[in-house]
Amino acid sequence: MVFLMQSSSSVENIGSETKIPSTTNGSPIESAREISSQILSDKEANNLMIKLFNCITIDSRNRKVVNDVLQDINVIERMIARSKEILQKECTLLEIAVPVNICGDIHGQYVDLLRIFQQCGRPPYERYLFMGDYIDRGPNSLEVICLLLLLKILFPAKIFLLRGNHECSLINQAYGFRDELEERFQNGDLLWIKFQDLFNWLPFAARVGKRILCMHGGLSPKMTNLDALRHLKRPVDPIDDSIEVDLLWSDPDTKMSNGPNDPNFGPSLRGISHHFNQSAVLAACQQCKLDFIVRAHQVVQASITIN
Repeated sequence: MVFLMQSSSSVENIGSETKIPSTTNGSPIESAREISSQILSDKEANNLMIKLFNCITIDSRNRKVVNDVLQDINVIERMIARSKEILQKECTLLEIAVPVNICGDIHGQYVDLLRIFQQCGRPPYERYLFMGDYIDRGPNSLEVICLLLLLKILFPAKIFLLRGNHECSLINQAYGFRDELEERFQNGDLLWIKFQDLFNWLPFAARVGKRILCMHGGLSPKMTNLDALRHLKRPVDPIDDSIEVDLLWSDPDTKMSNGPNDPNFGPSLRGISHHFNQSAVLAACQQCKLDFIVRAHQVVQASITIN
């Protein structure tokens, strides 16, 4: 059985003209991976978290306005460095106990993220698994990713962050995140590279309560057991045909045939990864001793749907 969590994204395709990101002087991305020597303290993280939770005001038209409290690029860089240290210690396949709140794409919708915490409770009183796509499309990608990273710093066992396809450089340099950073900071291009270096350490999947497998995209024909997920290497910015790409990009297709002689996987309309049918889900659940597959990546009108 596949659960599809709410996503605000539309269908995307990988175009042949997409370019590998670089710094402003043309140097490859690796040349700008510099980590600040001073790591963000718990006190600094807590103070900034409080500011972010209280940065919403109401304008004269009764609209919620996100006020900018993220103006110190040095603090953000040190937050990235501290967060990266935590992610490096986590496994590629997370093991998470129940109960836990599982959330789909946020896509820069900061007001929606705060609404989730308001309705379900904040860490550390509630535990969360977010399944990627924190950035792009929406107006406040920086606020979204910074609040989640600060919560990860302060409560690492209460909040877990998976990678989505928009945490890949080829995507977030084209769908808004890089532009947002360059508009807000003089050295936004270098800050974007540091964020991308962090994203390359995000886990790809999580097993919840030993029986529920969660990922941003979907299943892979190369995934025959959970060890295939445990042995994935990081850091990585996947662009080739691989398990990593499938975990970020693949989609279920309810119209695919499920006969005994039909293939479980087919080409995706996105131009990358695969579609998979019900038989693929049943096979994965049987091979990995699972009850459910939970994913995000696609829009569902009722916030959650079951296939």
